[in-house]
Amino acid sequence: MSSSFIKSRSDNLRCQPTPDRLAILNLLVEYRSLTTRQVSSLLQTKNFSKTLRRVQSDLQMLKRAGLVQSFPVSPEIGPRSELGWILLKPGSDWAGVDHHYGNHYRRKPSIEQLAYTSLKLELERGVGASVGWRLEKPQTYNRVQPLPPRTPQYYRLAEALTWREFRTTGRWPVGDIKGPHTLGVAFKANDYVAYSIPREVPTVPSIISKAALPAATRETGNAKEASALQPANKENTKAYSEHAVVLILCPPKGSQSFWQARFRQYQIIAGQLLVVGVFETEEKALSHKALLSKGGLRVTTLSRIRTVLEDIWKP
Repeated sequence: MSSSFIKSRSDNLRCQPTPDRLAILNLLVEYRSLTTRQVSSLLQTKNFSKTLRRVQSDLQMLKRAGLVQSFPVSPEIGPRSELGWILLKPGSDWAGVDHHYGNHYRRKPSIEQLAYTSLKLELERGVGASVGWRLEKPQTYNRVQPLPPRTPQYYRLAEALTWREFRTTGRWPVGDIKGPHTLGVAFKANDYVAYSIPREVPTVPSIISKAALPAATRETGNAKEASALQPANKENTKAYSEHAVVLILCPPKGSQSFWQARFRQYQIIAGQLLVVGVFETEEKALSHKALLSKGGLRVTTLSRIRTVLEDIWKP
């Protein structure tokens, strides 16, 4: 047994699995690679009140234990460079997620990829600060985590379209979230989708008071139409989101072909739900506005995400 192995094993025993350290490892599971400041920022959003110095100390302890590996973000400036962090196999074992570990965790990201991660974190903070809204994040699908027949984003969009159909017609749609009104939703949608807090599917009685009807039905004053309202399945106690917004974060090299692929995915539902290209600056948003409008997409900036969402719905 080599002395380096003994040292690693000894450090591993001394590295206690505190909630903070486990949180750091799980962040590296989710984001693959992060800088020290990105780790610190994410811990703060998860209500871990730790100073940057304490975060640095935990990361160094995890490194000495052989659970994570560091690399200089800007090697050209030498020791002054901020450190980036990636997860090692023992770290995934320690966090209890070893079955998800693959070579993609060991790839060191470029500066552009780390900068893009910062934009992702800003988008996630914007949705997190929006009252009543939650977020489905894009996932990396591979052999270990295969692409499902329908992604979580598909279901959020289908739920919102189902509520929209109900509000328009006064009838819970035939087929529920897999009915014909959801045919335009891409099964493999994998962008950010912000969605409102789900609420229980309504049970619409066969005879209902006029005041309880959706506005479109109420204005007709048609009693026969009111009595024909279809009840939702009483056994269906699922909670569905009434509102959903697709947020497509522009990558560092978001080419025209990137946006054309998004047009194909969302062109059918873009007239019913908000589909938005999200940009770092107002200048970049305006420069893409004409292109995105051709596919029925809107544009906004990271700083305006909260305003966009809360203009749509706020509890």
